Amino acid sequence: MGKASENKGIEFLEDRISQETTLPEIVDVFNEMCKIPMNDTEELQLLFETGSMDDDTYTIHMVRQTVNPDEEEYFQVTVDVIYSFKDTENLLNKKWEHFWSFELENDFFEHIKNNQDFKVLKDKKPININIYLDET
Repeated sequence: MGKASENKGIEFLEDRISQETTLPEIVDVFNEMCKIPMNDTEELQLLFETGSMDDDTYTIHMVRQTVNPDEEEYFQVTVDVIYSFKDTENLLNKKWEHFWSFELENDFFEHIKNNQDFKVLKDKKPININIYLDET
């Protein structure tokens, strides 16, 4: 399968997510993309991360990590949803926080929807959405 399967995930996301897509819709599309077979191990390795790298923006970062069969590394299908920090109404902490799907006892996507950052940003318009494939 190799990188081709991860590229299908990227294409799936790009076909369904535009700069106008809301955070709840993005999470739902990401969830659907996770049903596409890739080089996953026995269990999906999904990461949800939030935080700020600067004083101006706040990022929701979602990753599906898959094994790179050609190397001892990983592919990461990633969606970054970026907001203006001033739109967070000072309700969010700039410090980066994260959780992996395999650390949770409940459903990963339900956990996202119950996350405070998701609740604050779900009705806000992102200033940018980036979809990309990384290799670690």
